[in-house]
Amino acid sequence: MHEFLTKLSNQFERIVIDSPPIFISDAAQLVNEVDGVLITARLHYSSRAPLKQYASDNFLHSKIIGIAIIDKPRPSKTRYGYGEGKYGYGRSGYGRYSSVYPEKL
Repeated sequence: MHEFLTKLSNQFERIVIDSPPIFISDAAQLVNEVDGVLITARLHYSSRAPLKQYASDNFLHSKIIGIAIIDKPRPSKTRYGYGEGKYGYGRSGYGRYSSVYPEKL
């Protein structure tokens, strides 16, 4: 991997490697080969606990260049149609939307 990245670095200014979560063994080996780690977290899906773990890890902390929050914005509670902020007509819609995301970003 080192030789491969060295060859690429001679040809490109920046190299982006998409890997599994960094604490999985294969991805953890990549940390030794890169200059920086950009952590991505999915909005309203990723838990905060792993992000806190990454940030507090002594070895990884020095490599983190940032955290990117990804995903499109969550739709609002109100939808088209008649009724109380849900699809359908009157009180026979498809249910209400919850705004509760405990321990999520």
